[in-house]
Amino acid sequence: MAAESRKLFPFSNDFQELEDNMNPNSYLDKTFTVNDPDARIRQADLVQFEKYADGDQLPPGKKVGDVKLIPVGTEVRLTAALIGSGKRPFVFAEPAAGGAPFGWTAASNFRGRLVNETIGLVAASGDLAFQGTNRTVTDAHAFVRSGPPDFASTGEVLALGTFVVVTEVKNQFSKVSRGEAQEGEIITGDEFGWTRSSNLTDGWSNRFGPNAAWDDGKFIGQKDLVNIVGNQDQTEQVTADSLDHYLALAAAAKADGIVLSIESGFRTYDQQKFLFDHQHDPGFNTAAAPGTSNHQHGQAFDLNSGGFSGDPIYDWLKENAPALGFIRTVSKEHWHWEFRPNEANHPPGRFKRNGVNP
Repeated sequence: MAAESRKLFPFSNDFQELEDNMNPNSYLDKTFTVNDPDARIRQADLVQFEKYADGDQLPPGKKVGDVKLIPVGTEVRLTAALIGSGKRPFVFAEPAAGGAPFGWTAASNFRGRLVNETIGLVAASGDLAFQGTNRTVTDAHAFVRSGPPDFASTGEVLALGTFVVVTEVKNQFSKVSRGEAQEGEIITGDEFGWTRSSNLTDGWSNRFGPNAAWDDGKFIGQKDLVNIVGNQDQTEQVTADSLDHYLALAAAAKADGIVLSIESGFRTYDQQKFLFDHQHDPGFNTAAAPGTSNHQHGQAFDLNSGGFSGDPIYDWLKENAPALGFIRTVSKEHWHWEFRPNEANHPPGRFKRNGVNP
């Protein structure tokens, strides 16, 4: 079949629409208070520290060469944020009352450590957003079929990750041809034949990329991600479509004097593979195979509970999380909760899936 082409619409996201529907930088327009007596000011590389030099006005007890600090109790506004090594969040601080900015400092220097503040959006990326006919082969058993009326298997299988263009659809089957982008156009190449439509995912994108989402071993497309300050002075990522559900849970806990934070949220394919490969090493937990973890879909959260019944955070989650759509789904993991509103609290009082122990 002769190759055909049509204009390519570049893969992009409507950032304004995303920002209208969420707050990817929740720390802006808030006032924070320094509570660390060693709140050091860093240079823009986030590694070296700012020091007093000749000509600087020296605070009491300071001398030239000492590291500059933001005094305890200082109220500041934060105007920018960066994620440094080890996923540590850093922020640019300015006096809330006005005046010369202090500079960059660790988020952990502030009261509350900025836990649950969001610090930026990582928009989904790929080769080409869905335009109606462009799809990616995402099933390892995507057999090529002969077509109507029988759609009999030829024994051939479309390779995972192949970019295709759908040229015809009948019932649950699609006729596909090889697809590629060249100089601003979609090129429809040689025809493969028919395959089940369920073997394909909308759009062209890297199923192993940093925004790639998976569900039960199948790539399901790209997800917009939000950076959020989690537990242990690190940033984690959550999917944009799960952010509001988690924040509602955290807000309800805070109203009862409980501080929830995330220890692990969304994981990339490579991150899950690393955990899976090292699950038997000291300091690592059991991990699902890459592509099968619910941390790759977006609804799973490892939270900061310290144990099972008797731990204040766990006890609060047992009593309150189901009403907000969260339920335990993994045995022996008190920290692992998932947003599954169709399962949570059905019947009333149920806080974990059947078969989950303890």
